[in-house]
Amino acid sequence: MKTLFLTLAFCLTAAGAKAQYSYGEIESFYEANPELIGGANYAGRSVNPSYLLVDWNRRDELDQRMISNGFVRLGVSHWTAANWEYGGIPQKDLAIAYARTIGADVVIYSIQWSGGTDPNHTDHTVSFYAKQVTEVRRAAPSDAVIPNNATASAAMNRLQDALGKPHVKGGVWYDAASDTYNWIGPKFGRRMSESRAQFLSDVGRYL
Repeated sequence: MKTLFLTLAFCLTAAGAKAQYSYGEIESFYEANPELIGGANYAGRSVNPSYLLVDWNRRDELDQRMISNGFVRLGVSHWTAANWEYGGIPQKDLAIAYARTIGADVVIYSIQWSGGTDPNHTDHTVSFYAKQVTEVRRAAPSDAVIPNNATASAAMNRLQDALGKPHVKGGVWYDAASDTYNWIGPKFGRRMSESRAQFLSDVGRYL
């Protein structure tokens, strides 16, 4: 029995050690984009990253294409490795794993001989991109922010425009007694109501 316990303890220790994942050079040389505002909004998202291995000379072209199509550059890893230490092989699996960690939707990987001339070393550059997200203000019921009727109505109609739906009838009004926002639904003409916290959560980005 003692031997069994020792064996189980060893197995659990080994499993725990294996769970401490390392991303090697990709993590060690990662530099976050200093121009990106709200980078914390991306980390921890559930993503399924796409991986592209591209020609070294097309990096700038593809970077501009990604940015112009609504992606943001989260950051980049760049390092040089010796080929005899398997440094000449793209670290695809590690790049995708790290992309999941930082919330990147696309990984663009490129390699070349070091400086373009040294066949014994390889330069690696890995760029991480994410679909641009907007930080949505999540209001708590105790939050003191109470948009006036005109502001709430304008925000609601901007939301309706974004959803391709007609504007609400007669605008939105706030009822202090119930701490709710109310409006007449544009489709059936029924009175609709949401708590202030829920309303701010729904239309917060349009205020």
